[in-house]
Amino acid sequence: MLKQQERYKRNYKTISLEQQQILAQSMITVIGCGGLGGFIIEGLARSGVGKLRLVDFDTFDVSNLNRQLFSTEKTVDASKLEQAVARVHAVNSTVQAEAVEMMADRDNLPQLVGDSSIVIDAVDSIEVKIWLEQICNRMNIPLIYGAIGGSYGQMAVSLPDVPVVSTLYRNGQKHGIEKMLGNPYYTSCVVGGMMVKLAFDVLFDADYETGGFYYIDLDSYMINFISTKGDMTNEKEQKTD
Repeated sequence: MLKQQERYKRNYKTISLEQQQILAQSMITVIGCGGLGGFIIEGLARSGVGKLRLVDFDTFDVSNLNRQLFSTEKTVDASKLEQAVARVHAVNSTVQAEAVEMMADRDNLPQLVGDSSIVIDAVDSIEVKIWLEQICNRMNIPLIYGAIGGSYGQMAVSLPDVPVVSTLYRNGQKHGIEKMLGNPYYTSCVVGGMMVKLAFDVLFDADYETGGFYYIDLDSYMINFISTKGDMTNEKEQKTD
């Protein structure tokens, strides 16, 4: 116990002992161990989340070296999932890391997220993001959504009564802006860290916005919350006309 208190003593001015216990008793599923996922997993492990379920199927390639935390010249062609689990064990041996090597899809997502305290979206497929929200909403599991491209990012808390992802991508987009703008290191790092903070706010029942998304512009160093409630109301009205 004393060792644990020593490990987390730098948290206690911001994260209380009671909140630290909440983290220790939580099980968080992270879908995706790449750009966003790497920084999210690192933050969750260092902060003392009790159990992590990590899901990925991909391997590192040379283009990942600019930003993905678990990617090194020695791990090119290695499993992202295996490197993520190894990193968790190296950083915090008290954290249980469950590795699930598969591509997330509509059929297996209910099994993947079923017993989670919270789920964090770190995938780059818009289709999977939408499926993930639908399933988490149906199972009453809070979802932290995130996406990045260039110097821009967005994140949100999706809950059953205030879904966000389906509204953001209601026009049928197949690809995000990262296809045009790329993904530099600093965007993955900043947005991944902020998604960890947002997940903790949900677990701690702290203050956070719902019914929209946080928009991060690193070129102007601005963060704004943009409501989607009007969009959802308009959609409901159109369906009932």
